[in-house]
Amino acid sequence: MSSDPSHLQLLSEKLFNEKNYLIMCDHCLAEECVHRTVVNRSYYAAYNYFKDWASNDNKMNYDENKALKHYNRIATEKNKRSVGIHKVFILFLLDNARKHNNDYVIRYCANNLEYMRKDRVDADYHFDKNICNSIAKTNCLLSRKIIKHVNELKVV
Repeated sequence: MSSDPSHLQLLSEKLFNEKNYLIMCDHCLAEECVHRTVVNRSYYAAYNYFKDWASNDNKMNYDENKALKHYNRIATEKNKRSVGIHKVFILFLLDNARKHNNDYVIRYCANNLEYMRKDRVDADYHFDKNICNSIAKTNCLLSRKIIKHVNELKVV
């Protein structure tokens, strides 16, 4: 059975809602560890779901390799460091949203994905930063909203 990226969002919600049970069952499991995992899974659910749609939508026609080359060429020309694959996807969405009938929805989701990307980087790599309950909850909700909006784009 194959999985779809939205299942990661369901898992992050389940983790968030059941964190007290998880912590109680395993005294070594810190609450912040659950928050970091929720932020990570929420981000990847939204990112992969959105990317799948953009890659298969005829108007967006997202090609990861072409986009990487394009945005990294621009970065080189401006003497800036290269752009990562996640940032490239967000830049592509913002630059190409006008090609779609629902450009406002695409920009709204892309901006929220950028917000989530920054939190995900903190959750995954910056252990000196506290990932609190409100950050985990916000990312969980944003992920659900992005997936909902992308589903609505699929029927347009």
